[in-house]
Amino acid sequence: MKKIDTLIISGASLTSSPWFTWADIVTEILQPRTVINLSARGTGNYYIVLSCLKALTETKSKSVVCMPMFTTIDKFDMYIPADKILSYLEQKHRPWQLTATPAQKNTAGFWSTGSHWPEVKKLFYDNFFDTSVSTVNTILLFHNLETYCKEHNVDLIPLFDSNIWNLLECDLNSYVTGTPLPNRHFLDNNFVKSFEQLLPSNYKEFTSLINYAIDNNLEFYNQLNKMHPPSSVHLKWTNNIILPILEKKFDCSQLSTGFLNKIENLSKEW
Repeated sequence: MKKIDTLIISGASLTSSPWFTWADIVTEILQPRTVINLSARGTGNYYIVLSCLKALTETKSKSVVCMPMFTTIDKFDMYIPADKILSYLEQKHRPWQLTATPAQKNTAGFWSTGSHWPEVKKLFYDNFFDTSVSTVNTILLFHNLETYCKEHNVDLIPLFDSNIWNLLECDLNSYVTGTPLPNRHFLDNNFVKSFEQLLPSNYKEFTSLINYAIDNNLEFYNQLNKMHPPSSVHLKWTNNIILPILEKKFDCSQLSTGFLNKIENLSKEW
């Protein structure tokens, strides 16, 4: 079994939370020498893929595992150049650099606002946003990351926060108020079909964190934390979905009693 030098993680707020998430659990299991966690609140797949690629091109490690948690296609990571950044620094969602650090004066950044489309983004959404085009762009992002990792012998383990080919984040937001989840079948669109073949099977057939929680009647939403499952749900999902993948390739450590106690305590606070 392989020992890992560097673990690269990226994702949105389901990966970057005040409590332990799957990322903390996987780190404890794999115990890599270096962890690069690029996850940031509100980010979409454009930020997630670019942050991974930037870290991959810069690392000198020979044994690298990349674990992005991809998200719904209705998130727009809008690039803000350095000379325009100042007016965005006081926004509720401050732009992120690809290192998961907030943008500063005279630095460029990505204005990532989750499924919210405020201000100029609303104009884009109302006039130009199309789920078919967004689906194809997402496929191309995944394909680029897959290609790089294969060419450079990087172990890439894609994860998903929700069933991204069938749901928008707005659907999940409506679900918690009692609206049934739709099944949008983005990959069945005629325009998308030409590009679907670029997706490996594990990008089309997967068990996402949110859908795992829904299917197993586990907590994943409350008024305070919104749609961010407690650490106990992250643990169950990791043990049942991620761990079997890791155990086939890597040297995995058992979680200590102290670590499990922390998860229990954090889940009580949730």
